[in-house]
Amino acid sequence: MNIRKEVMAHFVEIAENAEKSGADGLVTLQKQFPDVPVSILAEASVEATMNADEAWWQQIEKTIDVEMMKKALEGKGEPA
Repeated sequence: MNIRKEVMAHFVEIAENAEKSGADGLVTLQKQFPDVPVSILAEASVEATMNADEAWWQQIEKTIDVEMMKKALEGKGEPA
């Protein structure tokens, strides 16, 4: 992994942890890294949010799949 990717991964991790604790990821990054351009920190914050969004969608998809399987097993699935 190159240095840019390593640093960005570190920023994303910090933003994710901040957001999980209820803080603003971008604000947290700006406080910890005041000399880093805001555009770079914003990119990391957006990536952290996108990761959380993707995890949410995956959970919803699993829930939908489980509900469809339950209906199919109960004979209530839609006909093919």
